[in-house]
Amino acid sequence: MKYDSRLADAFWNSSEQSYGEYLWRMMTSWAIICDVWYLPPMTREPGEDAIVFARRVKKAIAKKGGLVDLEWDGALKRERVSSKLIELQQKLYYDRLARTTTINNITDEETRTDVLDIMQSISEEDRNTLMKEIDETDDDATIIRKVSAYRQDLRNFSEALEASVEPDSKNV
Repeated sequence: MKYDSRLADAFWNSSEQSYGEYLWRMMTSWAIICDVWYLPPMTREPGEDAIVFARRVKKAIAKKGGLVDLEWDGALKRERVSSKLIELQQKLYYDRLARTTTINNITDEETRTDVLDIMQSISEEDRNTLMKEIDETDDDATIIRKVSAYRQDLRNFSEALEASVEPDSKNV
C-alpha cells in the first residue's frame, strides 16, 4: 500500500503533532488516496533467519511500490547519530574506495593511516558531494584524481579555517 498525498498527507509526523491532531486532520481531510498491490505470499527459505527474511520481504515491498530500499530506522531522522554508526559508515566508504580504486595498493603503513584518517575526517555532506563527482564508470586513475583533488580542497579549507581561528585565540 502506498499513500498518494494529492488531497491529504496520511503520514503522521509525531515530532510535529499529537495523535489527536493527526486523527482530526485525517477525519476532516477531503479524501485519502492509496494504491494497493497484493504480493504473492513469501515464506522463509531453508536456513534463512528471521532478519534476512524480513529484509527480503521489505526489499520486495519497496520494489513493488517504487521506493528505495534503505537499511535504516526512521528514528534516525530525529535523533543524533551515534559516533559508532558514523565510524562504521566511514569504514564502509573507505572499504568501497579500497575495492574500486588503487588506494589499497598503498604499502607504507603510515601513508595508509593518513589516507584512512582523511577518509574518516570527511563529513557526510562532503562524502555525498564527493560521491556525486565520482561516476561508477570512471577508471581508477580518474577516481583517484577526483578524490585527491577533493582531499586537497578539504586541506586548503582546513588550513584557512585554522589560520582564521589562530589570530582570535591570540587576542584572548
